[in-house]
Amino acid sequence: MPLEEYRRKRKFSETPEPAGRIPRGKREHIFVVQKHDASRLHYDFRLAINGVLVSWAVPKGPSMNPADKRLAVGTEDHPLEYADFEGTIPEGQYGAGTVMVWDRGTYEPQDGSVTPSEQLAHGKIDVVLRGDKLRGGFTLVQTGKPSAGSRQQERWLLIKHRDEYADSSWNIESPRFARSVLTGRTLKQIEGPSRKKSPRLGGRAADSAWENISHMPSVSTGKRRDQREPETDTARDPVLEADIESFPASDPPAWIPARIGPASAVVPDVKKSGTARMRRKKPSK
Repeated sequence: MPLEEYRRKRKFSETPEPAGRIPRGKREHIFVVQKHDASRLHYDFRLAINGVLVSWAVPKGPSMNPADKRLAVGTEDHPLEYADFEGTIPEGQYGAGTVMVWDRGTYEPQDGSVTPSEQLAHGKIDVVLRGDKLRGGFTLVQTGKPSAGSRQQERWLLIKHRDEYADSSWNIESPRFARSVLTGRTLKQIEGPSRKKSPRLGGRAADSAWENISHMPSVSTGKRRDQREPETDTARDPVLEADIESFPASDPPAWIPARIGPASAVVPDVKKSGTARMRRKKPSK
């Protein structure tokens, strides 16, 4: 059922997020990128396909530089109304944090003979965006095996095409990209003075992009193991190797779960520099 997972995770009596009542087919070719200051700051990239906003969390945000290959993690579908949502999700609610409409506009499939729905099913989406900040051709390509029955936690790459809009000097941290295209406000202005952030690890308040992660990388070795795979698996994962950074040993990301399986756990690999990288801890025998 469309939006079932989205609605299951939220209490609409407590969150200002829309429940989703727009009929299928309206506003069909829209896209939106929302900057989400949740447990960790990230960007949510959404394309309207089949009457819902198919969604990916992009940790580093989209880039207009074709050399950048941005990790995009599948999340639950959102209602079309979410394209207009800007505000603060209260503490204790799923995805608690401040949401900004960072960019939005329309899109068209680059190949008009293949629908966005068909491209999504095939694991490769080529679109032309017409937004305020993002313009021109982009590719979303899935890496690894598709998930059975759900796109959540599937890993994709978001890549800018080499066209007249490409910008090798792109910097998403630039002040010129700091404001909402909907209201002109910054994240701090949207948040207001009352919000106090608190650590969140899992549960309803967890960031939707990272809840119940089933694949965790070993960035320091450039290798990945799935909890369902044997310890001898050493397949390189260039997506995660390229796009997940080190973090302070004293402040590991809140989206790292304490335990991801009965046989292994993710622990900080502390370096002399005072930073940490993720590695697996072998189970005691």
